[in-house]
Amino acid sequence: TGLLLLVYQSIGETGILTFGTPLGNLLVACAVLSFALYIVLSKNVTDRYSPVKTTFASFLVTALIAASLTPIEFFVRQPILSNITLVGIGSIIGLSIVSSALMFFLIQFTIKRVGPFNASFYHYIAPFAVTLTAIPILGERVTSSLVIGGFLILSGVFLATAYPQLKKKV
Repeated sequence: TGLLLLVYQSIGETGILTFGTPLGNLLVACAVLSFALYIVLSKNVTDRYSPVKTTFASFLVTALIAASLTPIEFFVRQPILSNITLVGIGSIIGLSIVSSALMFFLIQFTIKRVGPFNASFYHYIAPFAVTLTAIPILGERVTSSLVIGGFLILSGVFLATAYPQLKKKV
């Protein structure tokens, strides 16, 4: 319900600045579904291989797909080599090693330890966390829909993960 409320807000003209465009939200939804499939299919792989090996395989497949799509990108939009800077190259290397590799390793480690079902619940928090991060960095606005949607997302994750454990103790 919280996610639907946030996506619904992107349809109006005033909501586009805060919630993005419907096409952008559709692409994000496709990415979320793809990532969910990745998590579920990873369970069988993590039963046989270590998180380091599964992370390496994930990056290898991603690199091959990206390399095969690169010629299409060059055809559609010619790169301007003067726009490539050392800071940009360093940023890409930093993001790929620190953010991506560490994130995927931790995901594989979590799937191996607690299973894909429990590991997936924490990904529901990501849209709300991104929005909270975008408020100070990008100047996004805090709206009542954001607060309500965030509350519903966090409540849903709490009810799915921590509440059953708390209920057993009482």
